[in-house]
Amino acid sequence: MSVLPRGVGWGVVLDRGHEPVRLRAAELTQLGQGLYQLLTQFIGYQAAQVGWDPQGRVDPAELRHEWADEIAAGELPGLVLAEDVLPDLRGSAFVPFARGFLRIPYAGEHSSTLISDEGIA
Repeated sequence: MSVLPRGVGWGVVLDRGHEPVRLRAAELTQLGQGLYQLLTQFIGYQAAQVGWDPQGRVDPAELRHEWADEIAAGELPGLVLAEDVLPDLRGSAFVPFARGFLRIPYAGEHSSTLISDEGIA
């Protein structure tokens, strides 16, 4: 499942015809935290992550083959895994998230070339 806040995406087809919303890094962080709070209410998923194009980081098979080192090192901030998914790869960075789930804590968003706080009123 994907949740796309209207107007916040970057070139998302579903946003055509809607005014784009330019958010500061702090506002994107707040949005991300809200989406993670919403995620705590769901069950039945294996992996989840809030962010730009997380599709490649929510498939357990792809996580095992493409992201194993990053998972072990705790380098995928915000990655949520069901307790029974990839237990052999999880390092000490994982903490309890919601009943039956663990995650690498979400670090929030920071100004970058894609997310700039400059010029936003």
